[in-house]
Amino acid sequence: MNLKYSKNIPKVLCAASRVYEENKGVGNYSFSSKSPSNTYNVICVFLPAKPLLIMVKRPDGSSCDNTNAWDSLSQTCLLQFINSADAQIIY
Repeated sequence: MNLKYSKNIPKVLCAASRVYEENKGVGNYSFSSKSPSNTYNVICVFLPAKPLLIMVKRPDGSSCDNTNAWDSLSQTCLLQFINSADAQIIY
């Protein structure tokens, strides 16, 4: 398996959902996620730095509870939340 990636560019490494519409900017990163409703989603994201805040927004605009854990050695964030068949936005 070839895992070459830039150490400065955020990237979803694996997810229990389909990931769409990745948006990368200076100091921010967002994407949308879809998967069967009411199942658990686990996403591993490479980030150049520890995130200050992670938000998951439901299709109706309300916030979705999430848990996350930062690993400084691998510069990855493990994010968990309840899935939705409609796109949820993570930023």
